[in-house]
Amino acid sequence: MRVETILTCFDGSSAGEEQLRSAIHAAHWFDAELSVASVAYLPDTGPEAARVSDPETSRRVAVREAMDRARMVFGRLEAERVRGTAFPFVTTRKAMTGQFDCLSHFADVTVRPGSFGPSEDGSPRFGDACFIDPAVLQGRRRGPDAGSRRH
Repeated sequence: MRVETILTCFDGSSAGEEQLRSAIHAAHWFDAELSVASVAYLPDTGPEAARVSDPETSRRVAVREAMDRARMVFGRLEAERVRGTAFPFVTTRKAMTGQFDCLSHFADVTVRPGSFGPSEDGSPRFGDACFIDPAVLQGRRRGPDAGSRRH
């Protein structure tokens, strides 16, 4: 199966920079389109979370930060001659993994944080990012109704 779409996220951190760089290399390698969720975090909510004095202001700041980050990433994709897009993605740190997992069902390959050496789940590595995509390994495209199994 040909890899057509790659998904990653970028939160502006140095680890996020390494992940974005790996995703750009992967997009070149596979000649694929790259989608980048440009992440900004809202304060976590719930009984254990710190109280936010003005949640609406926090939301506006996070949206502006995500939009600015998306513009920066989009410019970088153009400069690196990578087909793709960047979009703002506002979430809490607590909800990030679950929400990003939902997006990953629509990509052929997902570039996630990782480290060098063999992965615990057997996923192949590319640079300092971990590719997790059963569909590519099984030779079928994933969708919202396709079964998911980690390798």
